[in-house]
Amino acid sequence: LAAPNDTSPTLWSMDDGDRNLVDRFVAGLVDPADQNLIVAGERYYDEGQNIGLTLRKLDGRGRTVWDKIYNNKNFEAVLKVIPVEKGFTLLANTGAPKIASAVWIGFFDNSGAHLKEKALKPPKGALKGFDMIPLNNAKSFLLTGQVTDGGEAPYTVLYRLDRNAGVVSRKSYQMGLENGLLSLSAAKG
Repeated sequence: LAAPNDTSPTLWSMDDGDRNLVDRFVAGLVDPADQNLIVAGERYYDEGQNIGLTLRKLDGRGRTVWDKIYNNKNFEAVLKVIPVEKGFTLLANTGAPKIASAVWIGFFDNSGAHLKEKALKPPKGALKGFDMIPLNNAKSFLLTGQVTDGGEAPYTVLYRLDRNAGVVSRKSYQMGLENGLLSLSAAKG
């Protein structure tokens, strides 16, 4: 979450969770139904190993409304939370020893219940996602990532997905070793 401005008064603060674990929140959104905050992040003992997805809803005073943990999905990194009708979609990267990296897209309702999920993998190699944005009121999505397939250099991919994260189109771009499409923004029209 964004760091507060140093001149801003602190309205509330919290200290929560298992002291043997690290909870690192990386993305969030305001639930339009009640104006509470839904945050998503990673929970782990050792950085980069056995990462679980942690979801939490916080009220206006920082108190936990609900807390959900999802383990054993081979998460590497939680990237983004995207509001959709009656819930939210979560973007994460997955992978494990002997398992090629892929993009994981999870769909949740406003109470944090896991509804469905989709894994995206390239035809060959490993995919690492960077960003995803909704289009047409979340009737479709654009996803950018990078594929490593053992060739000379990784290449950028741009996926257009339907509302269930099914692939509608996939375009590849060879941008060079130091370049890639890391972020997306929707333009009018």
